[in-house]
Amino acid sequence: MKNIILIISLSISNIILSQNITISGKIISSSEEELAFVNIFDKTSKKGTSTNMDGIFSFNLPKGNTILKLSAIGYKQ
Repeated sequence: MKNIILIISLSISNIILSQNITISGKIISSSEEELAFVNIFDKTSKKGTSTNMDGIFSFNLPKGNTILKLSAIGYKQ
């Protein structure tokens, strides 16, 4: 089964009282192919998003612990 490699960039807002962080990154396969339409779900906040055609995603989450779950058709969880 194919494996997914996750590259995440955490961007913390410069606003002092901000209660959110922005999670963004690019999902690639173990053979370094960009993966489109991968679902990314935060188990803690129950928020999610999907990658675009280039494997790129970005979304805002509340500060705190984050557990991301990735899923894509044809890939092992």
